[in-house]
Amino acid sequence: MDRLSVRGIDLKGRKLAAKSLCVITNHKTGTVWLRRVFQAVARTQGKQLHLAQRPEDADRIRALIEDGTCFLFAGNGVRPKVLDDCETIRFVFSVRDPRDVLLSGLNYHLLHSPTPKSPEAIIHTPRDRFGGLTYQQKLRSLPDRLAQLRFEMTHIHSRTVKKMLAWDYSDHRNIEWRYEDMMNDVEMIRFARMLQQLGYEAKAIEDMSVAFREESLFGSRSRTAQSSQHILSGQLHRWKSELPYEFAQLYAKQFGHALVGLGYEVDQTWVERLRET
Repeated sequence: MDRLSVRGIDLKGRKLAAKSLCVITNHKTGTVWLRRVFQAVARTQGKQLHLAQRPEDADRIRALIEDGTCFLFAGNGVRPKVLDDCETIRFVFSVRDPRDVLLSGLNYHLLHSPTPKSPEAIIHTPRDRFGGLTYQQKLRSLPDRLAQLRFEMTHIHSRTVKKMLAWDYSDHRNIEWRYEDMMNDVEMIRFARMLQQLGYEAKAIEDMSVAFREESLFGSRSRTAQSSQHILSGQLHRWKSELPYEFAQLYAKQFGHALVGLGYEVDQTWVERLRET
């Protein structure tokens, strides 16, 4: 493959020491995509991507950090406590427009098929509060789309939004990965700048950017992943055409503050704009 040209980015003279990296995603904010991206990124540096979201992983994580530069991944939206005071780590935290998270999550939970090692076991486990039904069965039993949207909003979606709001965006170790920006980062400008912030040198940035392109929808992955449940639910700005006006009014009351807090809206006039369209 030809060497990568990242437009608008000066990759010369980078001499900062690269930090260890922990990628943290929230539900339906690109978890599968980012895990593939950073598995490939880690391989370019002769490393592996290590899972880091279970409490029992603490000793292993500590050993990896002490051993030198490493790549960690947590798909539960929570920073591993063992890294709370670690100054040699940098965090990439993924966020997405909550309205698209809601729609993506609802469709995914309606359609997901259980597998033996599925990370979505929570939606296939019978619950007393649902009368012995699983989350998915309860969701499918509701009479219409509005009822399903309300149910999803009240349960899994609510927890996801709370995690996105609870993240400490002011921590100097944190870099925000905004799903919409990175999905449109065809020329890999934002990705390369993020790597510069982390202190990687020019050669590493070029190699990692190639990996990012090949694992993204505008790269090689676009030819093989179109049928994936995750990819089909990863489209941008779905809420503009799929969110019913009646429900949008309710959503604004419940999570309008989250849209403003996360920078996706400046007020609640989006609801009226939705009605006009």
